[in-house]
Amino acid sequence: MARNYTIKEIQECILSIAKDIDVFCRENEIEYYLMGGSALGAMRHHGFIPWDDDLDIFMTVDNYNKFLDLFEEKSKADARYKKYFLQKENTTEWPLFLSRVCLTGTTMISDEF
Repeated sequence: MARNYTIKEIQECILSIAKDIDVFCRENEIEYYLMGGSALGAMRHHGFIPWDDDLDIFMTVDNYNKFLDLFEEKSKADARYKKYFLQKENTTEWPLFLSRVCLTGTTMISDEF
């Protein structure tokens, strides 16, 4: 049976993922930027916007491609990243490069696509 999580629990999980992504990007010289609600929350709330439940990270195309290649490779071999999988999307309805770093064993229900 699915459990409903509080926004605070979701934000704590997102923060943990963000820290791992930050370490990964630093180790692999991948430049990224917080955008949207994540950037606003960091500046205005020194954390999350109280109702925000996602992490918005942007990269240049070169950094994005490097991230995808290395993250998939390392998520199979490096114990720190084995708990994640990449969900990649690029559809005709959303012709942008969009990926999600997801925790293995979790489900995300989205009405975006």
